[in-house]
Amino acid sequence: MLTEAGVDPKTAEQDACRMEHMISENSFRHLKQSMDKKE
Repeated sequence: MLTEAGVDPKTAEQDACRMEHMISENSFRHLKQSMDKKE
């Protein structure tokens, strides 16, 4: 998602880890389901 928006891969990976720990489990689950559908 972040790399598709133009964020470099290293920064995207770091930010994704931060996002994973800052949002609710429910939001994370929904984001993951949404991303899985795109693959």
